Amino acid sequence: MIRLGLGKMHVDLKPSNADELDMDSMVVNSSKPFFSIIIPVYNKEKVVLRSIESALNQSYVDYEIIVVLDPSSDKSSEIVRSLTDPRIRVFERDSPGPGGYAARNLGIKMAEGQWVVFLDADDEWFDFSLAEHYRLIQESGEKIVCTSWQEHDETGLITVHRPVTERLLSGADFFEAYSVEERLVNTNTIAVKKELFDAVGGFPEKKYSRGGDVATWIRLAYASFSVMCSTIETAIYHREDSTVTKSIAPSISDNAIYNVCAEITASRNCEKAVRRSLYKLSNRHIRYGVAYQAKLGQLRLSDLKYFRFSVSPIEYSLFLLLALLPSKVAGCFAQFVLWLKRAFRVKMDFQK
Repeated sequence: MIRLGLGKMHVDLKPSNADELDMDSMVVNSSKPFFSIIIPVYNKEKVVLRSIESALNQSYVDYEIIVVLDPSSDKSSEIVRSLTDPRIRVFERDSPGPGGYAARNLGIKMAEGQWVVFLDADDEWFDFSLAEHYRLIQESGEKIVCTSWQEHDETGLITVHRPVTERLLSGADFFEAYSVEERLVNTNTIAVKKELFDAVGGFPEKKYSRGGDVATWIRLAYASFSVMCSTIETAIYHREDSTVTKSIAPSISDNAIYNVCAEITASRNCEKAVRRSLYKLSNRHIRYGVAYQAKLGQLRLSDLKYFRFSVSPIEYSLFLLLALLPSKVAGCFAQFVLWLKRAFRVKMDFQK
């Protein structure tokens, strides 16, 4: 583990939205930054500068950037090492880890900021992202705040703009919303007080290749009891550059979200409303794996033990039918249903 770059720059700066914020609290006079921005990098030579530059261009300036390099086979490391901005600190790891979980954990460990935020190397922030998170933190007093984001692909923006709303959600309400809303939490749009990570732990490295980020938000939200959420879009998630969702099939039996939900709901202290909301959230993510297996004509009855009938009886019945059908028939039927779902969603988005 080698520290390659050191330095922070703290300056007093009046942001563009100074009239809306408490300027006394915006003055940077602490020896430690307010935010630590953690950016894991692995084989992202074509897009890593876009990500880092979006962090450097923030209107709120009390932050440090921690870039964690997993050994890449492209020029990602060389590009990052060439950067000389004193706000950037760079660390290297000896071997890559799936999902960037281990890299994020190292970043959290080395973070000097009061709050931790994350930015994936293939995504980017709008220049007001940190300012918006800072506002939510100051106004709510919560230990977790999150905003919304745009999704882009090769054709450009593919999401519909959401009306701006803010709400403070209890644990049960947060899990309920997380089970149905498409843009509630994203790695690029959540800010967590570092002491909460210190108490709960970091990302599940060496356990999962997919879903570890969602499992981490669930664990943190359960520990914090409430979350401040905003639908203001502060980041761009670039689907065209994402590698995890393209290369790793959704799982059923070894699903990170199912496991953390099962762990919490098994606790005697888990309230009934929280338990039911977590069942729904677990089903949402098990559904991806079940639908994937059904599309291949490989869905088994044993797979359905991970999908809770009590909160999704209609879907459970549909999956049960697919598991009982001959594999070719089940596969064709599942692909047809998925096609209908996509077509209906496009139509609804167009109508909005």
